[in-house]
Amino acid sequence: MVIEAQEQLVQDGYGPNPLCEKCHGIGWVYKDVPIGDEQFGQAFSCKAKGCLADSSQKYRMGESYLAKIGVTQPNSSFEKFLPIKGTEETYRAFYNLAYGTTDLPFLLCYGGVGNGKTHLCQALAIVLNWRGINVRIYVVADLISSLKQAIPTFTIDRDIQVLKEIDALILDDQAFEVGEDGQYKLGTGWEESKLEGILVARYRKRLITVLVTNGDAIRLPERIFSRFSDPDVAQMVLNTAPDYRRRQIGGNQ
Repeated sequence: MVIEAQEQLVQDGYGPNPLCEKCHGIGWVYKDVPIGDEQFGQAFSCKAKGCLADSSQKYRMGESYLAKIGVTQPNSSFEKFLPIKGTEETYRAFYNLAYGTTDLPFLLCYGGVGNGKTHLCQALAIVLNWRGINVRIYVVADLISSLKQAIPTFTIDRDIQVLKEIDALILDDQAFEVGEDGQYKLGTGWEESKLEGILVARYRKRLITVLVTNGDAIRLPERIFSRFSDPDVAQMVLNTAPDYRRRQIGGNQ
């Protein structure tokens, strides 16, 4: 498996230039700074043309890496988004978060099905990754499934910690069950506690966090709604556009 992984990296062009005159094929360089400088002794990827930094960026934008971070539609982009009435605010919110032109790291997007929310999630992940921000995108049901599968291997705590600390986390297609009180539930008590723990930890650290649902935001569990309704940290946007698929426009999902 290790050999196969290394071969895949080579195929993706990831690695230093063996003929690089700056790093002599090592791929790492040290800055010429005096002893005592905080960067003294630290290794940095070589930024010479065609060397490690270039190949790293190429690898990060390749389809194999995008698949690893959860991007299933690598051709999704903001440029290819088909805007119709009702998507304007949603588009701006995702675009500003992607390019860092907002200081609000939390975003809750809700509205009907098939009106472009998933397309924008994919575009957001691609741009954040291009900017060098570590990002993961999940369909929530798949995330819950993966956490459950990690229980027998005793890796669930590690996996949850990663989700609490990664630079950007996009949770798409959050489905809810309606409780007896008419409020939404995030699933079973176990599922709800895990998701709430992840979101609360990210809220405290002000990390980029996106939650997308077809449900009504006002009926979210109080601990979730309170985080996404905090005007100093979050914004909520309602996508009022109709179902693209029924309109047979194509392109957005």
